[in-house]
Amino acid sequence: MSGTSSGLVQIEAGGSAGVFEWVALTATGTSALTTWLQDNGFTVSAQADPVVDTYVSEERHFLAVRLNDTDAATTVREIPPFQFTVQTTERYYPMAISTISAAAETEVLMYLWAAHRQESANPPTEIIDPQALHRVDGSPSGTNYEELFREIIASHGPGTLITEYSSPWEWNVDSDTVPGMEWPDGTPPGIQGDGYLTRLRTLLSPAEMDFDYTFQDAPSDDEVSQDIWISAHPEANRRNGVIALAPLAIFTVWRLAGRRTPL
Repeated sequence: MSGTSSGLVQIEAGGSAGVFEWVALTATGTSALTTWLQDNGFTVSAQADPVVDTYVSEERHFLAVRLNDTDAATTVREIPPFQFTVQTTERYYPMAISTISAAAETEVLMYLWAAHRQESANPPTEIIDPQALHRVDGSPSGTNYEELFREIIASHGPGTLITEYSSPWEWNVDSDTVPGMEWPDGTPPGIQGDGYLTRLRTLLSPAEMDFDYTFQDAPSDDEVSQDIWISAHPEANRRNGVIALAPLAIFTVWRLAGRRTPL
């Protein structure tokens, strides 16, 4: 790889990890950045410039990733996930850049581990009222969960995050079960000790990805359970005046097809 493009691109680090080749860099001009990426074999969408320009003006750092096997570009195969860490005091997720490669509807799923329960500082964070759940035959979850999920987002605006789980959580070398998530190699790298795990989810179209998420401590550390109990039939199955209940593990029954791909 060449070092710079007209002195406007600064490479900070680079290397390979499994099937991936990566480079961390900064730039003082959007054109210089996209030109450097294209000259060095990174695919950049023609629609990238307006979005990337915002991050360049904010002096953000970029991580560019590509397959290190050039012949694999024409081969259909499963690509493993990759992990990376950054040192920053910001609780931030760059959502706007996802417009470049987003599907018509993209599922956004985030796990935040911090000293306290987390919520979005923009847009709002909401919770589905478990008392509003009832059975719906034929839905992915067997309930009206999906309907309520979309109704809340429509009511509070694009990007609204739904808290699906929040609880104290201790990371250790034996932590291999995270609610709703299978981590590729067990515990995420560099994470140990006590904290608070929050799971947030939303649905976005490309046109709605015109912002970046920032996060903050929630007003309280109230827990949100992944296990929701609903009445099997509101009027039927009553035994001695008690409605029979059935457990609903939302995390394990609802999966959407949306996928995110790198720049």
